[in-house]
Amino acid sequence: MIKKAHTLRRVAGTFVFIAAIVVSQFSGVQFAHAVSTDVWTGTAGDNNLATANNWAGNAVPVSGDTLSFSAISGGATKTLTNNLGAGVSLAGIIINGGATASITSYTINTLKFATGATIVSTGTDTTLTVSGAVTSAGSLSISDVTGGALTFSSTINTVGDFTVDGTNITLAGTVTIGGNGLLTGEYVNGKSFSIGGALNVTGNLTIAGINVNVTNTVTVTGNLTVTLGLYNSEVYTVGGTLTLGTASFYGTIYLANGSAITGIATVVNGTFNQTAAAAITLGGLVVDNGASAQLSTAPSYPMTFGSGASTAYPSLVYNTYTYNSQTQTSVYENLAISSAVTLLNNLSVSASGDATSGSVSFTGAITYNGFTISKSLGSSGKLLVGGTEIKNAAIATTYTGNLPQTNFSVAESETATLTGTRGQAQVYTGGILKGTGTLASSLYVSYGGTVSPGNSPGTLTVLQTLSMNAGSIYQAELLNAASYDQLQVGAQYTGSGHAVSLGFTTSLPTLNLVLYPGYSIKKGDAFTIIDNKSTTAVSGTFAGLAEGTQFVVGGITFNITYVGGDGNDVIVTALSAGTDPKGPNTSVAETIMANPATILVLGIATAGFLGFIATRRRANR
Repeated sequence: MIKKAHTLRRVAGTFVFIAAIVVSQFSGVQFAHAVSTDVWTGTAGDNNLATANNWAGNAVPVSGDTLSFSAISGGATKTLTNNLGAGVSLAGIIINGGATASITSYTINTLKFATGATIVSTGTDTTLTVSGAVTSAGSLSISDVTGGALTFSSTINTVGDFTVDGTNITLAGTVTIGGNGLLTGEYVNGKSFSIGGALNVTGNLTIAGINVNVTNTVTVTGNLTVTLGLYNSEVYTVGGTLTLGTASFYGTIYLANGSAITGIATVVNGTFNQTAAAAITLGGLVVDNGASAQLSTAPSYPMTFGSGASTAYPSLVYNTYTYNSQTQTSVYENLAISSAVTLLNNLSVSASGDATSGSVSFTGAITYNGFTISKSLGSSGKLLVGGTEIKNAAIATTYTGNLPQTNFSVAESETATLTGTRGQAQVYTGGILKGTGTLASSLYVSYGGTVSPGNSPGTLTVLQTLSMNAGSIYQAELLNAASYDQLQVGAQYTGSGHAVSLGFTTSLPTLNLVLYPGYSIKKGDAFTIIDNKSTTAVSGTFAGLAEGTQFVVGGITFNITYVGGDGNDVIVTALSAGTDPKGPNTSVAETIMANPATILVLGIATAGFLGFIATRRRANR
């Protein structure tokens, strides 16, 4: 027994010795509680984050904890004070969705995060506003894809990467990203992701998704990639390259005055826009197939057009003008491109202009590689290459058959004849629309475009609306009181506007009244050149032809009214008589000139008949 007790005393002494060693080794070390998610209750009522009784379990949050906030009874907004201390860096914030008669709405003065932290909103009725600075020791991620509001009123500063994915997020203060940035907008009920403060990125920046609104300067040390539409004109400073769009996503940007891209700007899919009169610098511009560049001043950088997966032509657009509000007229500018241009596909160029102004001129070196430069559909200005004006080749198109759901356009140097039925037609500068067919919807005639009904003369029918823009032309031929050109408009129009629109105030279309060969006009003859079948009044007039104006064509005096017929028709009435001095159109030469297609058909028929007679004679021999 004595020996056994002695042994137990020795064992106990050994344990005491070991315990003493452990205590001595870890003396002065403070053991933190395990990292956790702390749930806010607000029980203490002082709205301080450092008050233990405000948290479930009465534990004050420490570094590495995630704070969770839920619905507030009655829907009140709680304004909280982060007094956890400068040494506390959180792992994240969770804002949970509310319930009936409740709302999750909190305001916090400031937040400090550890690297890898996240801020997440999980409900459509959640609101978190951070009124002060947000800092992160490393990367920081913000997510709100359900539509709840996250607002950061002051600065955000991350040492590492910064990722945002959301639909109702506002970054109102300056955002400084120490690493790469990925900002993705989502769409929920028309809400948007707004960046109102300056954006400064040390690494690369990608702006993607939809509904991202940038309204301040953007500075990126690395590369900038945009795969959505940024429609506000801002100053972008990029130390690397700029890429707009991908094969699957469209990218658009507007560079304001002072923007500078050190590297190459490449438009893969989308539009590169230079704000009017903006002086910008680029390392070069590459516009892939199907993409577009809109310039406002002469580029000082080399440009390459073509390449990429699409087969559509790349395009260049120039639409700069000065508008005089008093005269309501525009003076278009001329763009001279002296920098080097390389074509890897055909280039389509659009320039806005009128008879006296507006052009795009290529004066520098062009590497064609077998491709061409041509005017695009609807281009109203001039295109010059090496001092030579480029016009599209003349073509004739005929539209037959009953296709009321199919629309068509008439391009420069194109004469389109409509004998069947189509839906809607747009006549661009230099295009001519003729025929006796029907448009089930509307007819739009742009500046420099011409509508000339019939096949000399005849009626073209538009069941809905006629819109003739400033500088467009209505060419109406008159033979006699029973035969003349007419536009019949609005038989099926039920809208609240106007079935017939002739320009706007002083920006008006032109009426070109033509006396057809063999004409015979009597005094008092009335010609309803626009038969307005709707119940709406005519909006506007033809240039220089206000209501009741008298004018002379071929020695015959006419007047014009826009309230004729049943009160809303456009009618010109002869106030004097006149006859073609050559007489009626009965001579062979005049008949051939007026109706070449008819004569061709008659010639073929006659040749066939003579051949038949010759065959009969041989057979009777």
